[in-house]
Amino acid sequence: LTEISASKAYYPTNPEDFKKQVEEVAENHKGSAYYISGSPGFVKTTKIMLSSLGVKKSKIKSDNFLGY
Repeated sequence: LTEISASKAYYPTNPEDFKKQVEEVAENHKGSAYYISGSPGFVKTTKIMLSSLGVKKSKIKSDNFLGY
C-alpha cells in the first residue's frame, strides 16, 4: 500500500480548473483511492468525472453534506 501525503494545497476557482486538477491527479496516480465530500451535486458529478477517467467505482468513497 502506497501512501501519498499532501505537500501542496490546490484551490480551484472555477469548474474548469477543478476538472483539470482531477484529470491530472487521476492520470498520475492510477490505482489510487479517492474520497469525495461535499454537496450531493458536487459528489455526484465528481464521481462521474472520476469514473470517466477510468477510476474503478470501488476506489471512490464519498460523503454527502446535506443542506447545501
